[in-house]
Amino acid sequence: MNVLEERSFIPGIEGPMKVEVSIDPSSRRLVDLEIKPMESSRFFEVILLNREAKAVPYIASRICGICGYAHALCSAMAIEDAWRLEVPDSVRSLRELIAILSTVNSHLFHLVTLLFTWLGRSRPISLNFKRNLIELMKVKTHTIDKALNELCGDKLHPRNIVPGGFTYLPSMNRVMSTLEGVNRLNKLVYGLVEELLSFDLLREEDFKTHYVALKNETRYGLLEGCISIDSMIEIKVSNFKKYFIEQSISGSPAKLCLLYGKESYMVGALARLNVNSCQECEYRRWLHKLPSTNPYLIPIAQGVEVMKFLDIIQDLRRELRDEPRLVKPHHYPRRARGMSAIEAPRGLLYYEVEVISHKLTALDIITPTVQNLANMKDSLKYIVQRLLEGMKRAQIDEIRREAERLVQCYDPCIPCAVHVHET
Repeated sequence: MNVLEERSFIPGIEGPMKVEVSIDPSSRRLVDLEIKPMESSRFFEVILLNREAKAVPYIASRICGICGYAHALCSAMAIEDAWRLEVPDSVRSLRELIAILSTVNSHLFHLVTLLFTWLGRSRPISLNFKRNLIELMKVKTHTIDKALNELCGDKLHPRNIVPGGFTYLPSMNRVMSTLEGVNRLNKLVYGLVEELLSFDLLREEDFKTHYVALKNETRYGLLEGCISIDSMIEIKVSNFKKYFIEQSISGSPAKLCLLYGKESYMVGALARLNVNSCQECEYRRWLHKLPSTNPYLIPIAQGVEVMKFLDIIQDLRRELRDEPRLVKPHHYPRRARGMSAIEAPRGLLYYEVEVISHKLTALDIITPTVQNLANMKDSLKYIVQRLLEGMKRAQIDEIRREAERLVQCYDPCIPCAVHVHET
């Protein structure tokens, strides 16, 4: 059997990753496909051991230059769970605002990058839209970025998030005044989503898989709720590892995470909209239907989430007038374990910690990209086989372009996938 092999590094994503494809051109059949994140191990789960618990969120935020806020919040909440520490509503509301601002920042960064990555592969972007895009980034800088800087001292890596709340905070009135431009930003994002939908790169596909996200009955939340699988099974955060099992990838420092140790699943914006579809009726026209089984619509789902979150910001602006206070434990347990799961921009993020007194002694982090890698691989297999069946002969360049495009839609963060430590 004459087998063609192609190896390609994926451009336009965070970190190096290659896809290896082997096909049989005579039968137009996919023989094998592997994805291999190539970032070196970063050992954060070891770096954080024996650190003071209050310093963990600050260091954990360095795992990712885009999702730093998610790592800080999730690590702080896991330590609070170990200490059985209840934080007041004002702290929870402000954390939700911070998570939303960080997610909006990440989504817009990805969408704008995607547009310019795809530029030249489809019809040209109009001059008028380019002007709107420049204005969108200016408004984002003066609202989202500035609010994060005001709240936590940095738009990427928060400096004041600790177990129990915050070490310091600015005036809430000053923070809320920076968010007055969210209505203008919402209109510009609307135009961005419409432009993305006009690209003929967004194929119509029906790739069925499992969808996993936090589900909150009262609000489209990022920090609270149960873990929902396909809106059918709801599990507690403490039972996460009973359902989701990590496996190593041969030839790569990264891991895969599988449902029941066998099946791939999707996390992220599209998964969140699918799981919470009953709350999102007003946005269905962009996604055609919910739940949606088309992975090419992940960027559209991110745009829809941005509009949804900008509406929530308006509600939170009215709620957040009290200054949150820092809560400290009355005593530190001798030995305790805690778990936390939140929605990072790219999907579900899980932390499990062990704390002795006030020091971290064990840590396990399962990131969104680790959870999406198996699903990315399965969807690539599906798309490549579909392409081969529709071709008279194998067109390697077209297969390569389609693989790149699909991976870019998933928005993987490869450094986030390879910080684990093998023992």
